[in-house]
Amino acid sequence: MKAKVGRIVVVLLLVAATPAMAKKRDRLPVVVENPVIGDLDANGIVDMEEARSLMQNPGMKRELFDKNDAEQKRFYLSLDKKVRLQLVKLSRAYGTLRWEYAIDRARQKGLSAIDAERIALALRE
Repeated sequence: MKAKVGRIVVVLLLVAATPAMAKKRDRLPVVVENPVIGDLDANGIVDMEEARSLMQNPGMKRELFDKNDAEQKRFYLSLDKKVRLQLVKLSRAYGTLRWEYAIDRARQKGLSAIDAERIALALRE
């Protein structure tokens, strides 16, 4: 009987504590001194809209790909987590049997095969 009551108390405490633990903390906007290319609001994170506008602007895109591998990697690692994860998967597929499939997926997302290869190589180093 005591074990059941103890379990019920633990469950009630967890249910009561969950909203407090799940509450998002307010974050102050951060301005980075040396923002990466494409980071229009200089917060250190390139969101999806900023990345899409960079890839559609030939001048900015050329500027990104003309940079050294370390600077390109810095750009890719500053992307939103979801996009960054997709690019890491793309780089892992480079040189494997999955590469053709990865290129097809990249084309569906609006990325050319050459750009996908450049990204994969920059992230591998």
